[in-house]
Amino acid sequence: MIEIIYTDVQKTISNNNKIINLFDFTGSLSVDEVSFDFIQYLEGQMTDNKTIEDFFTYDGIPMYFFVRPTLYGKLKNIIFFIELMKNIVNNESDKYLLKTDDKVLYTVAKDLFKIRAEMVESEIQITKRFDFKYYFGLAKRYIKGSVNLFKFSFRGTKGRTLALTHSADINFINNDDYRGYFDTQLGKAINKLKISNNVLELQLLSSRSQIDKASQYKNEYCPFEFFILYKRLVSKKLVDETKIKDYTSYFQSLNYTYKKYDIKAIVFETLINFKKECLNYLIEILAAERFIKKYKFVKCLIAGEGDRGRCFVVASHRAGVPCYAVQHGIINETSPNYIIKSKGETNIVPTISFLWGRRYQNMLLNNTSIYSNANTVIVGQARTDLLKQYKDRLDNNSKKIRILYATQYLKDLLEPATEMLFKALKLLETEYELIIKLHPADNYTDFYNTLIENYNIKNASIIKDQDLYNLISWCDIIISVHSTVVLEGALMGKPSICILLPKYNDEGGFVKDGISLGVSDEYKLAEYLSSRDFGYMNKMKLYIEDNFYAVDGNVADRIVRVINSSDKYND
Repeated sequence: MIEIIYTDVQKTISNNNKIINLFDFTGSLSVDEVSFDFIQYLEGQMTDNKTIEDFFTYDGIPMYFFVRPTLYGKLKNIIFFIELMKNIVNNESDKYLLKTDDKVLYTVAKDLFKIRAEMVESEIQITKRFDFKYYFGLAKRYIKGSVNLFKFSFRGTKGRTLALTHSADINFINNDDYRGYFDTQLGKAINKLKISNNVLELQLLSSRSQIDKASQYKNEYCPFEFFILYKRLVSKKLVDETKIKDYTSYFQSLNYTYKKYDIKAIVFETLINFKKECLNYLIEILAAERFIKKYKFVKCLIAGEGDRGRCFVVASHRAGVPCYAVQHGIINETSPNYIIKSKGETNIVPTISFLWGRRYQNMLLNNTSIYSNANTVIVGQARTDLLKQYKDRLDNNSKKIRILYATQYLKDLLEPATEMLFKALKLLETEYELIIKLHPADNYTDFYNTLIENYNIKNASIIKDQDLYNLISWCDIIISVHSTVVLEGALMGKPSICILLPKYNDEGGFVKDGISLGVSDEYKLAEYLSSRDFGYMNKMKLYIEDNFYAVDGNVADRIVRVINSSDKYND
């Protein structure tokens, strides 16, 4: 019997006492592309002259596009498991036994591949205890937020501007101009807006682990939790049932065949709460609309257009208020929040989307029906305004190679990537220093410590909150899967290596675009690290010009100029 184990803590296949890492069977398929093709296949089907975007609408708002990123993620998970099982199982499926704590994999294996499968309990034990530090930080956050809301209200109604930000964008900065926690995404733009506008910064706490830096953030802000409380108070009065058009039963009539596999039953486990999710987003939109009207906002600025950000985009339109959004991360041809082809009007996109460079504008114009020259402006990446303080520090006289490993927060991404890196380090003859820079939402410190011990990794340190730009200045090379740290490194002239995984194969397009080298195994990774031969730096310069417009320290100025002007800014 060949035993397959896929759990939170173990992913192996064993046969005759030989144990192999399960990730060796993932193959070279780009799951992103095939999954996005599949969701577009579903969207192209028609029932009773209706497509998916018509299945649940409210007053003309296609609620499907709010649920779409979640649906895409779950479809991607199903397809990944199908491809994994295809690479493992031959025609003798009776020889295999799967033990897993993942319900989707269990169903895929049992129903599609006829493999004997057993559900096991997760070995990860979550200990619930009173976290004094968290609740103290929360209390401090609420007190500070209440004071700031009072100050905002006291300043009057003229030029009231709502800025929706994320605690995940708060980073520690230590340069000649500033020392402390700072919103590196919208911070400079908000400070400049405050000169001529009455700004209320509504900050979303992205995770509990970010309470420390959120409470130490010096700017005046109001916790997003205050809006959540407001939403709960008014939610029962918001939805007008007569404006709902519910055709969710039509999901039954769609064809869910992926290759030769009918995944309808598995997908329906995903769609079972589709209507409920639509209603949750709808209530947020309507509450945000009322909130904007209640506080008489005349402008709205948002970091990113996904999830809650898009709720405030639609709410702003309904309230008759111009809305502006800053590109929050990489946009590629499989970005479910952006690559949308809708039959309706553009009420789900901002008045203006501020984009990093011409490449992203062309991508949106060529691959969507909702973006145009009229609602997109190229300004550059807001974070680059901070880089000028660090560029003169780019020196390393050490004989050791200094490696900055930028992690992600998804377990099935960080596990194989970290193992590949550590295997490569064991192959190196060159001395090295390694800093593991945790993603703001990466809470797997114990996992890294365990692997450091298991692989006997020397000269390694794990860092959560430290000045990212100082770390980039320190390093010789950046290693990641698809972190935007690769981009910021490129802007500072730093080479990088992206670890290519089947489920996360060059999602940022860094390898394809030539600003990073791509590796699929530890041997090639070790080879690149040993040689330090990166022959793509000229291509990197061309990429920066096309993707970041101008790294001149004036991105926030361009953003504010557009917001404060009634006309679209043309540089």
